[in-house]
Amino acid sequence: MASSSAVVKATWREGDSCLAPDPRDGTLREATIKRLTSISNTNDTTAWVRFTHLEKDAEDEEKKRRKLYLSQNS
Repeated sequence: MASSSAVVKATWREGDSCLAPDPRDGTLREATIKRLTSISNTNDTTAWVRFTHLEKDAEDEEKKRRKLYLSQNS
């Protein structure tokens, strides 16, 4: 029995969710595609991503800062 393999080309768009390797340890983590760039003479595309856990951390930090600011002015 012959095996066959098909090449599936993904179509990514800015705003799509994906799994991307964390540069710190290579672990795949949830991310959102923020920008896609490609070189015209190649088929290579680079995705610029924002890791979901970092977005949540940044939101939490901003909430803490606002809360601290409000409590200091009260």
